Amino acid sequence: MYTQWSWTQCQTDWRGKRREGNGWHAKEYLPWHVGGAWLGNSWAGVDWHSHSDVALKCAKCDKWMSIRSPEAKPWITPIQCNVTFDQYCDSCWRHWIAKQFLKVKLSPLDRFSSSAQRSHFSGSSVHVLQIGLGYFGTFLHRDVPWLEEFLKSVSSHADGEPLRAIGVDPVQECLAPLQKKVSEFGNRTDVSLLCGAIGETSGWIEVICVPRVARLRVRRELEKRNASYWTRLGVDMNMAYLENMSTVDVGLTNTLLQHCLELVKSHGKVAGELLERRRVQCFTFAEILNMHDATGCEVLVIDAEGYDCAIIRSLIEALRNDETKFVWPLLIQFETCGHANKKDQDYKAEENTVIELQKLGYLLLYAGNDSLLAHKERMDNLPRFSTWLDDYFKLTCSSCAWQLLPSHREFSADAGHGYEQWRGAAGYESMPRGTWTCKWCMS
Repeated sequence: MYTQWSWTQCQTDWRGKRREGNGWHAKEYLPWHVGGAWLGNSWAGVDWHSHSDVALKCAKCDKWMSIRSPEAKPWITPIQCNVTFDQYCDSCWRHWIAKQFLKVKLSPLDRFSSSAQRSHFSGSSVHVLQIGLGYFGTFLHRDVPWLEEFLKSVSSHADGEPLRAIGVDPVQECLAPLQKKVSEFGNRTDVSLLCGAIGETSGWIEVICVPRVARLRVRRELEKRNASYWTRLGVDMNMAYLENMSTVDVGLTNTLLQHCLELVKSHGKVAGELLERRRVQCFTFAEILNMHDATGCEVLVIDAEGYDCAIIRSLIEALRNDETKFVWPLLIQFETCGHANKKDQDYKAEENTVIELQKLGYLLLYAGNDSLLAHKERMDNLPRFSTWLDDYFKLTCSSCAWQLLPSHREFSADAGHGYEQWRGAAGYESMPRGTWTCKWCMS
């Protein structure tokens, strides 16, 4: 079956499946790749998109499903635009997930060595600066399609040249596997990995995270108790979600994280502490660049569980104070799920950050669970960047299908201020949902 997909609609969904051979196969840690977690007997945080009205047939059991029924789901949108991909009914899909999840062998991770941090990029700009790494979706995993395309087609990264990159995360367990990947890449990468956080002020902060080997301990505990297959699956998936999410305040900034924690304890009847507090050093954005002797980054990717806006404020302060030394990123992506709104106790904190970046010359290309912005002046001075944006981030009105290219001279005026054109034609939604509406359909 062929279904038409647009790049902007795939932005928050591409993580789930990638092309391997002749079919679409889910990646190892599928559930939180799609922004959701298994909560008892249901999914949370998952948004499925499809433009198809035809009946679907399960690829495994041949059961027919109507696209209108809750059971029919085009599981995870593919990366490319016109492709064939399999459909599965709920029963077959859940059994497939179970096999993938519980067959993964867990073992204690290697410990992160601070020697992975390097000191100097000799006054040059790095290709990527990523804050908040986790266990997937990084420049080292190479599983972010738009980032891979950018590095290949737009960035200054030349064939045969090492990829210059900085990765920052407060959890050593996230950094250790990446440190191993750096060594595997050898001289193809010039990477600095730093255990710490970035904020508006430097100092020490307390981070809440899952203790080392906690997921392995819980899995063994349930196996020893002969817990049911689905109990073990549900608990393990929630533990995987918790494992990938460090935060400063569980209750304030991430209610889904708190809910996953409660489900592990109640549904799995797991005893003992599942979270621990650690002290990590916090740096300002300017301090990160200075300690690496870097003048900036071409792409800035942030996923900091509520601290995204604070990091961008730190970026703005650093560049405003010394624009002769530092350069503005070509692209900025940061999480806009509402975590920063709760952390700052301001329901418009994330939108106000977007507006501030727009005032500084950035164009809002996408607004959903993440927001993506491009620097207008640098785009005008770099034709291949402008062409790439037109190819991948053309805006299409959800109501009338009118299209707007990022390179258009009136893009800023026509695309809208903040999220005003990303809430649907009626404007009822308080948060952006990845769907853009032109200004004529808004009126």
